[in-house]
Amino acid sequence: MTVSPVNFAGNIDQPKQKGGAVKAVASAFVPGLGQFLDGRNKDGAKYLGASVGLGAASTLVSVSMLRKASQALEEGAETLPKTPVGKFVALGLMGLAGTGLWIANIVDAYKGGKNAKSDAVVADSAASVKAQKLDEEA
Repeated sequence: MTVSPVNFAGNIDQPKQKGGAVKAVASAFVPGLGQFLDGRNKDGAKYLGASVGLGAASTLVSVSMLRKASQALEEGAETLPKTPVGKFVALGLMGLAGTGLWIANIVDAYKGGKNAKSDAVVADSAASVKAQKLDEEA
């Protein structure tokens, strides 16, 4: 005997999941965590990898700027050497990209928490209801 996820009114019952807000908050602290909690591992890995990559790139640019300033001070310079404007622009663009990525990550975790698994659950439930009806007719 198979147990159907259909209730007495004929509607398909869906298991309760953690809300999208929980996953959004998780992704706010660790990029991609909300997607991992939702079972969307590829999306979670993309957000986590992109965040780590942007962080590493901005760290490398910052360290190169600080190393040059430190060397100048060790040599007895009274003023810091000029830093090319391009490095500051690169840091600013990486900061903007990182902020945009962080917001997109949170929004995706929230919306994914609402819709991603529910479609699969409905499809599985509908398939089991069809199978049960076929068994009853036979």
